[in-house]
Amino acid sequence: MAALQDDSNSHLPPLMNPTILEASDDLTNLSYLNEPAGTPNSIFYPMAPANVALVLQAIRLRYSQKEIYTYSGIVLIATNPFARVDSLYVPGMVQVYAGKQRSSQAPHLFAIAEEAFS
Repeated sequence: MAALQDDSNSHLPPLMNPTILEASDDLTNLSYLNEPAGTPNSIFYPMAPANVALVLQAIRLRYSQKEIYTYSGIVLIATNPFARVDSLYVPGMVQVYAGKQRSSQAPHLFAIAEEAFS
């Protein structure tokens, strides 16, 4: 356990997620979020700095893929695309999420609305 918290221990590989999970649409799928933090460094959850970096990297990767929505459990994270994204809000998009479970579609504000009203 102490070896995980000691960054000077060079014989251990760095904590990282498998490539398949790097752009996960739900951050709770990231495999290393539950590693011990040692001391709380967040008002929300005691997360190790390496884990914070993994979360930010996953959001950054999704953003680079023009995926502005990401789930973190029941929370929807929206990153500002600094551009118009009219295609995300066309009337037909409402139908894509209507009557569907949140986990069956890509993260979207309409999925949260559907879950709230069903």
